[in-house]
Amino acid sequence: VENPRNMRVGLRVLVVDDDPLTLMMAERMLTTKLYHVTTAIGGGEALKLLNTEAQFDLVLSNLYMSGMDGFQLLEIVRAVYNIPFIFMSSDHKLDVMERGLEAGARFFFPKPLTVMNCENMWQFVYIENVEYFQGMNIEDQG
Repeated sequence: VENPRNMRVGLRVLVVDDDPLTLMMAERMLTTKLYHVTTAIGGGEALKLLNTEAQFDLVLSNLYMSGMDGFQLLEIVRAVYNIPFIFMSSDHKLDVMERGLEAGARFFFPKPLTVMNCENMWQFVYIENVEYFQGMNIEDQG
């Protein structure tokens, strides 16, 4: 791909959290970086969205949520959908981050998210699906 800065254009991200304010802030940051964002309040709603015809390139999920937590959601996403998964949490102790990465998350962002975190999320999709980006006509996206 000739212009890696444009690889992220149009990336479809499912953001999952049980806090509406966090969802709103994450959606705002991600859309300013040209991602297509869908939000879900909790793991149950996320699974409903994943079971529809909507397709996602990446799941960004809070770690601790009421009901289904991020670890449970990650297990299902990895087994059924095989979509890259990133955790975010205000609990960013080393053992918690290691547990998330060992469970199969691609990365672990501390909360609150930063614009830099959002800017670079596309890399985790690229690593797993190079063909997705190589097949894109970046000139048509802009």
